[in-house]
Amino acid sequence: MSHPGPVTWDEVQTWPDGAGRYESFAGVLTVTPSPTGRHQLAVAVLLDVLRQAAPPELLVLPAPYDWWVSPTEWYEPDVVVFERSHFDPDGPLRTTPLLVVEVTSPSTRIHDLDAKRTAYAAHGCPAYWIVDPEVPSLLALRLEGTSYVEAARAAGDACFEASQPFEVTVVPAALRER
Repeated sequence: MSHPGPVTWDEVQTWPDGAGRYESFAGVLTVTPSPTGRHQLAVAVLLDVLRQAAPPELLVLPAPYDWWVSPTEWYEPDVVVFERSHFDPDGPLRTTPLLVVEVTSPSTRIHDLDAKRTAYAAHGCPAYWIVDPEVPSLLALRLEGTSYVEAARAAGDACFEASQPFEVTVVPAALRER
């Protein structure tokens, strides 16, 4: 597909649904295929865990829900946590979330570990978790300055106990169940 210049968020909103997941990194459009069942199960279970632990002033939402940075830059994390007061029921999130979670798939693993990590840090998201449902594992990153450092790592039945953006315990192996 050829396109003159950067793709904008408003333009993509006019495209038909179902052609894939659209994200833009400084005007460079990325389209990824629909996720696998294993991916979606991990998202659903993690969503339940986070929603049960989240304080009432925070909102936890799954994709598709865009984090809009600019007309030519937006992301669609698998799970996003942000202040409830910033929720727009008719539009994207226009402030930096407190936590973004990406659940890797074979088609997104490299992008989640590299480009998204760099972009989310550049836009000041304080916490980024990368969940690999294949292993299963969870890598928790926290923002220090302008880049992420490893805060914790858990695999299998090991417990990951988060304090940011709120206290919650996640067991990576449990993200494959239910």
